[in-house]
Amino acid sequence: MKRLFATATLALTAALTAALTTAHAQPGSSTSRPPIRPLGPVAAATTDSLGTITNVRALPGGRLLVNDISARRVLLLDSTLAIVKVVADTTPGNPNAYGSGMASLIAFRGDSTLFVDAQSLSMLVIDANGEVQRVMSVPRAQDAMMLAAGGVGAGAFYSNGHLVYRGMPAIRMQMVNGTPQMSGIPDTMAITRVNLQTRVVDTVGFVKIPRSLPTITRTDDGKMNVSIEVNPLPVVDEWAVLPNGDVAFVRGRDYHVDWVEANGTRRSSPKMAFDWKRLTDEDKAKLVDSVKTLLDKQAAANPGQGAAMATAFGSMM
Repeated sequence: MKRLFATATLALTAALTAALTTAHAQPGSSTSRPPIRPLGPVAAATTDSLGTITNVRALPGGRLLVNDISARRVLLLDSTLAIVKVVADTTPGNPNAYGSGMASLIAFRGDSTLFVDAQSLSMLVIDANGEVQRVMSVPRAQDAMMLAAGGVGAGAFYSNGHLVYRGMPAIRMQMVNGTPQMSGIPDTMAITRVNLQTRVVDTVGFVKIPRSLPTITRTDDGKMNVSIEVNPLPVVDEWAVLPNGDVAFVRGRDYHVDWVEANGTRRSSPKMAFDWKRLTDEDKAKLVDSVKTLLDKQAAANPGQGAAMATAFGSMM
């Protein structure tokens, strides 16, 4: 990927945050449609070669921390998107090593950022100048991969002294004729909250996730092939965390928001207005073809994507 459109990304994030904040501040409002917020023009673009970007952390002065998982490095960019420094990479002797497993950035206290490395079970605390100030251990070893999986939907958030993140899905494995098989990935996932001071962990709620059906076969030479059947039109939920620690669960089935406040109080906002459209069989076929074309283009543009997915799947197993 040759260009990083930071302004558009930040504008979209700001628009989503503003919409959630409005819903949170006015739980009794009517079901009028939210206003359309157009994105502004691109303010800067980078000519540096970037790979697969999973996290971008906005810092004062227009600077950005960027997590490039394919190049396995964390970069500090200035407001023109020029590279100021390499915060972490795989260079031998670099004290801030980027491991071979999953890793992610999480906005931390003030302008600091957590760099979660699942392989070493550690979290680097990076300040606004891209300097590593200290190292913490992850709250629980079994949650390290989910804390570091920032590129798969909503990742982890720090708020009000807590880390809030997706819990590990309950995946059951069994051996069939010497080949591991999964009975299917669950269609719900827990959202977990941990107090970084006391290390007390609780479950905030659950969200619907796309259900997939993996099939594992073994070739004659001993290698394993994994194919995953997915529903291109799943009904799913999303979630986000506000600065005061409240967690919003956006329900995809009827477009309403369930709220869990920092003190445990639960409430719901009214349904949002939406023009539902029934999909015909022809519409569904077009969608499937479009998704396949998009995936083929992504695979061609990222030849190492398959290896990265295999590594992530191996870590999950």
